[in-house]
Amino acid sequence: SINPHKMYYHRVQGNKYMKISPRAFTLQGIWKVEKNKKTGEPNAMIIVYSSFDHPDFPLAPGMVRASSWTFWKFEKMLPRRGIPQTRVTRVTQAKLGGFIPAAIVNKEIGSMLLSSEDMRLFWDKSSELDKMAREEFSMKVWTKRSASYSDFEQEVIKSGQKLFAAFEKQTETGTGLQRVTWSSNAGARTLMGTRYKWGVATSKVKANLVDVLAYIWNAASDNSAAASADNIEHHVVSELSSHHQVRYCQKLMPFPYAPVDFLTTIVWKMVEDDTFMIVEVPHQNNKLVEPNGRSTRGKHLVCYKLTRIDENNSRLQMLYKPSDFGKNIKVETVGLSVVSMLEQVSDIQRYFMRLCGAKQAFKADG
Repeated sequence: SINPHKMYYHRVQGNKYMKISPRAFTLQGIWKVEKNKKTGEPNAMIIVYSSFDHPDFPLAPGMVRASSWTFWKFEKMLPRRGIPQTRVTRVTQAKLGGFIPAAIVNKEIGSMLLSSEDMRLFWDKSSELDKMAREEFSMKVWTKRSASYSDFEQEVIKSGQKLFAAFEKQTETGTGLQRVTWSSNAGARTLMGTRYKWGVATSKVKANLVDVLAYIWNAASDNSAAASADNIEHHVVSELSSHHQVRYCQKLMPFPYAPVDFLTTIVWKMVEDDTFMIVEVPHQNNKLVEPNGRSTRGKHLVCYKLTRIDENNSRLQMLYKPSDFGKNIKVETVGLSVVSMLEQVSDIQRYFMRLCGAKQAFKADG
């Protein structure tokens, strides 16, 4: 350490999988705090690591001199539900010296950049944030469960109920019926529709009815842990009431297809004392939000049916029916997307299993 904001260090890095000479790095690190020009409060920190020659660290026999440059920036963000947030940016460039295939160099750079993801996971507070969001939403559910619904909102809910009934009727014939099992309490059934495959997934969730409802409702409201991993972007366009939102979502598709985005209306309602429905349908005004970048505007219908088993267990059913993914995407590719979407019920099951603890859950099941 040279002073409180500057240090030197020496690092030797080898590769245990290939016969490559170890690389020696001699670096200096300098950090600096940036302040808000108006308030004078610290709002960011910058750290720069750069290679340099130092007489105390000569190159040892059998080693190759390598160099790197790394820039870190930590920016203060607004707290989310009282929990501090920081945006982390990292830029890295490296010259490993000697002759190493480009594929190996690129792999090493990727591994180095993963340290920012390790940092995110170390301080991750997604579970706490989701819990606070669920508790806040749960209070709304019990106070708003008797709220009045417009004719349009009623029709949205009825369309979901009709879809569940239509699927069950079609499964009676057994034509094209396929089954997928993810665990003893989670699986799906799919059928071939007029153009695309569609299906229903079912699971038993170790959580009360309202917690599951809150988890699903918050999934696309913000960047919560409930959000699907293949979402590039998702946000609420407008919140018309505590039970009615307009949402935008952009999803990745397998290579070489462009992403597909969806503009939807989503409504939840308590349809019986122990049953909730969440129904998501294409929004009537498709031009409210234009497609983002090179994405294709798609249309789908998503329905969830939540039924109370007891105080700590719920039955979750999810219906997914794609209606338009554009002309360029193959029907078979959309079929794979359907199964991936339906697997959300298994993800939700595992999420609540982790919250209550596997041992406690298995004990409760005898």
